Amino acid sequence: MPRPPRHRARREVKIIETGWLNDETQLAEALSAADVFLMPSRAESFGMMALEAMACGIPVVTSADTAVADTIRAPEAGIAVLHGDAEGLAAAISFLLAEDEARASMGTAGRSIVESDYSYDRYVTRHLELYESLIETR
Repeated sequence: MPRPPRHRARREVKIIETGWLNDETQLAEALSAADVFLMPSRAESFGMMALEAMACGIPVVTSADTAVADTIRAPEAGIAVLHGDAEGLAAAISFLLAEDEARASMGTAGRSIVESDYSYDRYVTRHLELYESLIETR
């Protein structure tokens, strides 16, 4: 019987299973230690985990037909592949693992996106602008 893909991957790449992480510092350390963050989910409405990886300078590989592709501004901070395209997913992962410059560039871009668009100050400002516009239209 052939071994599951997870076991074949262990021969080629180092996989460290952390289990569930509740501590923000441990989460940041784990994400920062990664080369690539995979989020090929099909039903993702925003992508908070992708933003967390981007904040740590890690490029994201996600499904092209979800909001995460827009969140990472693919191909700026990662790569979006069609959902269910296993070969495309494998190619994106292989590319990022082989191309240090592209991986670093996407990681830097992701960090920059998070800093400019998703800071706490920006969050508060957007909410205030929304509330003010609702008051004005009322």
